[in-house]
Parts: sequence; structure tokens; C-alpha cells
Amino acid sequence: LAQWMTLNIKRDKDQGNKFVWLFDLAVIESLLQDYSNVEYWDFLESDALRSSNSEITFVQAGKNPVWTSEIVEHLDRISIESSGKVERTVIKDAGHWVHVDQPQKLFEILATGFV
Repeated sequence: LAQWMTLNIKRDKDQGNKFVWLFDLAVIESLLQDYSNVEYWDFLESDALRSSNSEITFVQAGKNPVWTSEIVEHLDRISIESSGKVERTVIKDAGHWVHVDQPQKLFEILATGFV
């Protein structure tokens, strides 16, 4: 987390060389509110997705408690009903920051989508 945070600060000469955030907190707040209000189940279960050439893989951080049994069961059901258009892959030994905890495993999962 500390490494990520330091990527988002810089020294501002106009403010006496003080450290300032690079990101706009108002924008982040707006994005978080939008994230909380949007639900994608209808899209994941839609005929439009099933008839498209698209595939979606969810990468589950095995140590992240956000992944409830209800969410996992719902995604697994959608995966079966969509004939694999929607999949769930688990990185068991990763927390919320999958790219920090298990970067190689995440790369291996993502790389299969670019082949």
C-alpha cells in the first residue's frame, strides 16, 4: 500500500516543495459512489453477452472477504448458464491488492486473455 501511495504524490514547487496528491479526491469520491450504485448482474446474465464474442473473467482474491458465498455462487451459476462466457478464477493467497500480493499469478491469468 505504501508503494502505491507514493506513486500518487509529488513535490509542488509553488507550495514550497510540499508533497501534494496527484489525484483529485472529488473525482475519487464520485467514482466510489458510482461503483456503489452500479450492479452488473443483469448484463452478465444477458442474451447480448451470451451471443457476443466476449468473455469475462473475474479474478477473485481468495483472502478478500468481499467475495461472499452468495456472490461466488451467483457467478458460478452464471458461468454454467453462459457456457463459460463468464468465469471466476481464484488466487487463494491474495488479498484485495492482487497485483501486489501475487503479481505473477495475476499476470498469468491476464496473459491468457491476450493470446
